[in-house]
Amino acid sequence: MRKRIAAFCLTFPESDTAFGFAKHLTYSDMASDFARSGPRIVFSRASTNLRQEKLEDMSPYKTNARILLVEDDPVVALLELRSLRENGYTVEHASSGRAAIEFVHPTGDSFDLILMDIDLGADMDGVEAARQILERGDIPILFHSSHTDPEVIARTEEVTSYGYVVKNTGMIVLDTSIKMALRLAHSRKQQKEHELALQVSERELRQAYDILRLAIDTMGLGIGHLDRDANLVRWNQPGIDLLSLESASQSVDQFLDRVLVEYRDEARQFWKDALASEGTQSSEMRIQCGNNTLDILWSVHARRRSDDRGPDVTILCADLTDVRNQDRRHRERENYFAAIFDCSLNAIVVADDSGTYIDANPAACDLFQLPREVLIGSSVARFVRPSGAEDTAAHYKRYMEMGEDVGEFSFVLDDGSIRTAQYHAVRIDKDFNLSILSDITDRKEMEQKLALK
Repeated sequence: MRKRIAAFCLTFPESDTAFGFAKHLTYSDMASDFARSGPRIVFSRASTNLRQEKLEDMSPYKTNARILLVEDDPVVALLELRSLRENGYTVEHASSGRAAIEFVHPTGDSFDLILMDIDLGADMDGVEAARQILERGDIPILFHSSHTDPEVIARTEEVTSYGYVVKNTGMIVLDTSIKMALRLAHSRKQQKEHELALQVSERELRQAYDILRLAIDTMGLGIGHLDRDANLVRWNQPGIDLLSLESASQSVDQFLDRVLVEYRDEARQFWKDALASEGTQSSEMRIQCGNNTLDILWSVHARRRSDDRGPDVTILCADLTDVRNQDRRHRERENYFAAIFDCSLNAIVVADDSGTYIDANPAACDLFQLPREVLIGSSVARFVRPSGAEDTAAHYKRYMEMGEDVGEFSFVLDDGSIRTAQYHAVRIDKDFNLSILSDITDRKEMEQKLALK
């Protein structure tokens, strides 16, 4: 009888009329069950007094949502299909749980929402169908049934659903429930995307931290953090090894007392200035580490905090002992060669690849009888006799090819006198040609006189 009357209701233009007419056939029976069902049944006939225009603004999902209606009763399905489509939804119908499962695409993107009846016949009920659908994808499922028994509702709680709507409560309630479910689904999707983005960010941050920590440990950089409450500096393992510490924590006074006496006052003032300022301050000091004296570069970074406990202080230390030892050895060698250069009785000149003198020692100035500022910048060609210019150019070209030459060199001074020097020239680097010359003019004249006797 109920199905005949429901079919008759299809002739009315307003779908709510059909639902309301059919509802009165079972409403008295449902009322007592609903009173026992508790808050799990969220949407009921009592909600139909809400104004339609207010419901239109409840959600951005007003039209075009794609819904799968799972309903085995053909008359009820026809009524609901018509009402849902009149409200702007795109609706597909599945008459059984298995048909609904087949409808759902494996990616889970087939439908925006599934409106699921619970009693779908003897084969598979709506709860089991929902469970299998959710294994394929995360699709919002809104249960829609005439059952109000707590046992039935409890079974729906075993699966992830977006609510439970009692049938025959009117299209306004059903439409509102759908929009609220879609809004909830959208919020959950955004939350999952946000959580996924956070997971990716956390993973990338951990990777960056691991890489940074590996780089710091590999470089042997000591890092200490000032614990202001305990007035302790807490060091990482490279810092413990570098400073030969017995433990990871060291008081600030113990830390500063390790600085050599001649640097200690400077170190304390540096520490005081670093704490009083914001940013990074650096200084180099020598400290005693066990039996060794190390040259340490300290870099103190102070960052102001919002509380009144003073700045957040991080200390970075690097061992520059090897670098400074190399610098000292290099300076020692420079001083050694500078002494030889300046004190040598032989003339020493340095020329670029074009033959222009770029440095000369005092003995070279005496040899060429020119002040140093004049000799530097002069060319080798300045001192060559005109008759020997071509031979000198060819000889210099061969020297540049070979990179070394030993011989005798006759040259003309500014007063017109001719001198002879024995030389040894070596090309050390580009534009760095070193020549050592010895005046043999007197020896050559003596040899000539002996030859005439």
